[in-house]
Amino acid sequence: MPQPEHSSVHAIIDYDDALHRTQVIERWRQVLGYQDAHNEPGLSIDMKLAVQDGLFFVAWHGSRVVGTILAGYDGHRGWLYSVAVHHSRALVQIWCGTLNGPCASADA
Repeated sequence: MPQPEHSSVHAIIDYDDALHRTQVIERWRQVLGYQDAHNEPGLSIDMKLAVQDGLFFVAWHGSRVVGTILAGYDGHRGWLYSVAVHHSRALVQIWCGTLNGPCASADA
């Protein structure tokens, strides 16, 4: 999927490892504060990419990853992991309202 360039519109797009990895790792560490080795962002990304289920998305604004959703589906039920949103109130409202539930944000 082509990536929007320098847009003022928030776009939710498929994760692209070459374009997004560094920023996703930064966002997860900032928002989710991973401490345990099994939560190391790079490892989580690698394990998700190995599944190849197409359920890893980023919110893209301009040239920045401002949010992430890592999701799963086992054929019967779905779930969300690693929902992380930039501190911008508008973004938090968009994402949490869309998800109809709680999500984490950081003030940095």
